[in-house]
Amino acid sequence: ERWVQIPVATRAILIERAAELADVHLDYNFEALARIGLDDPEVEVRERAVTTLWESEDRDIADRLAELAVSDPGAGVRASAALALSSVLGEKRSSQAQLTLVLVAIAAASAAAMSIYPALAFLIGLTDRQAGFMLGASIHDVAQALGAGYSFSNEAGETAAIVKLTRVALLAPALAIIAYFFRAEAGQPRTRIGVPWFVLGFLAVAGLNSWVVAPQIVSDGAKVAASALLLVAVTATGIRSPMQLLLAQGWRSALPVIIATIAAFGLSLGGAFLVG
Repeated sequence: ERWVQIPVATRAILIERAAELADVHLDYNFEALARIGLDDPEVEVRERAVTTLWESEDRDIADRLAELAVSDPGAGVRASAALALSSVLGEKRSSQAQLTLVLVAIAAASAAAMSIYPALAFLIGLTDRQAGFMLGASIHDVAQALGAGYSFSNEAGETAAIVKLTRVALLAPALAIIAYFFRAEAGQPRTRIGVPWFVLGFLAVAGLNSWVVAPQIVSDGAKVAASALLLVAVTATGIRSPMQLLLAQGWRSALPVIIATIAAFGLSLGGAFLVG
């Protein structure tokens, strides 16, 4: 409780300075401070705490990083946590550069899809419902999926939001199935897999909106806020993409993401025709 009473900028600087000291003095260990930062209410502090723990070998920290990588509301925290897992889980997992490449390739593919897919949907002659289904089911990132949907039409945007967030909700059972086949090492606990909080919030707001008619001023304000937050999310995705690591890995390393993107588009388009 006393930690959150410290100004946000001071908390962030404390963790950053601790990380710098640990780099200079190898016998210094500030993991306890970084653990506190992982639960900080501010995104900036959590992101710096995650970065401080990149070289940690503690499996408990790996569990916490896995939760943050899936469900943290901050895009920067999720990306940093995913990269940190490469160090915590060991060399037999993907390298930091490879994980960065995946994140960058997914962001690039989603940005391209947001620009191209709505035009393709129009040329193909998809209805609003079909276009929303295709866009929500095929685009990787939530922000870009919603942006593509609403650029087509309001109905397509609403459909894309439902389809995309349903996909996100299915991450938890999918990861549970994967975790069953790839068991933890002997003596190591399994990582708890949770449902992202924003999916629960989406379901709660959708249910409330179905039962309660919101005043017009509230609806108009929510639309403006949603558009502003969408713009911020898309911008943040671009800012967090370290392109130098992508170039260092080579374009062939991005082939799995490209193939997955094409496959997702084809399957989603076929599903859109079935939806009718």
